[in-house]
Amino acid sequence: LARIRTPAGGGKAWELPSGAVSKAFEGVLLLRQPVRAYWPTSIDDTGGGEPPDCSSLDSVTGTGTPGGSCAACPMNAWGSAGDGRRGKACRQITRLFFLLPDSLLPVLYPAPPSAFQLAKAYVVRLAAQGVPYHQVITSVTLDAVQNQDGVAYSRPVLSSLGPIPAKEVPAIAEYRKGILPVLSGMSLDPSEAQ
Repeated sequence: LARIRTPAGGGKAWELPSGAVSKAFEGVLLLRQPVRAYWPTSIDDTGGGEPPDCSSLDSVTGTGTPGGSCAACPMNAWGSAGDGRRGKACRQITRLFFLLPDSLLPVLYPAPPSAFQLAKAYVVRLAAQGVPYHQVITSVTLDAVQNQDGVAYSRPVLSSLGPIPAKEVPAIAEYRKGILPVLSGMSLDPSEAQ
């Protein structure tokens, strides 16, 4: 699938699969999938091409080494990233699969660990209103923020632009029914963690 990447260094514009550059992209969020991946060495050291030693497509049970319960795994503890970093050795990635206008196939936006709670809060907020997230048009923009060390990074902001047209609800439901098993079963690609 085509991918949308978070820009580096606090950038506030997306480079879309079409090659266009935009401050926002809009589409129907087909699936929010929290996943985990662990590499014993830095992604930079492997060139980003090695599969993870351990991964989880449900963020509950890891497969590989060390494997097992993600909640109990020492690689999921704050500070396990090593080298004095505060992060976790096991990367928490939120896969967001969008159906963009004028596209037949979804695009994948692997949101960074810093967006995990933001994406979760967005879908929970919609659910609290009785609105399935796949029945609204979602806009994704960027905020430039700084971490505790003063390093700038880009953080995605998800917001609803309103419901999809009622006549399209059955078509989206049928599309999701057919494609969700494929999307949720996709193995983790190392580029998703970069």
